[in-house]
Amino acid sequence: MSFVSIIANEKLCCIMSDGRLTNRSTGEIAREDLKKYDMYNNNTSFIASTGTKGVSDYILKNVKIESNNYDEWIDTFEKLYDDPGLSLIFKLHPQSRLQLTFGGLNHKNQIELYSFNYTGRTIKKHKVSKEEYLLLLLGEEEYFDGPCDIYKRELENKENITASDLISVQKLMNNHVADLTPHVNKNTYRLVIKKQ
Repeated sequence: MSFVSIIANEKLCCIMSDGRLTNRSTGEIAREDLKKYDMYNNNTSFIASTGTKGVSDYILKNVKIESNNYDEWIDTFEKLYDDPGLSLIFKLHPQSRLQLTFGGLNHKNQIELYSFNYTGRTIKKHKVSKEEYLLLLLGEEEYFDGPCDIYKRELENKENITASDLISVQKLMNNHVADLTPHVNKNTYRLVIKKQ
């Protein structure tokens, strides 16, 4: 699968991914330097995904985003539910997986985050607040307890949290998961989106 963590509040959003691409069938490592998110709109928006690379590639190729209006993004993603090419991929390869989150800074200078569920045909908006940070994890859920514990331990009682603090916590979470599964490595890539 892979591992992506996203931490956000009303002021900023930090995205971090590992870099490993593994063939699920053979266990063979295909790449060690694959960033699991794409950036849009002068690096103020992103799409992050884990799962089957062919599914992610198909979506990224067919989603044309040119604005920071996430209502337009939602319309674009909803059209994928009935996309014949994507349906064919899942029909020919039923073991395909996809976890996808998108968002960033919207056209009103606010942080917005959404999760796209192709099989469930839903798009969920995640609430970001001023006081608390939202944590979203993409990857294999069986490995999420450790990162959640690290997140709580490192940030729970800390005041004046900076983007550097979040990146440090995300690196610890990524390293923890990389120690547990051969599908995640310790090469990380990060994107920080700040309210302007």
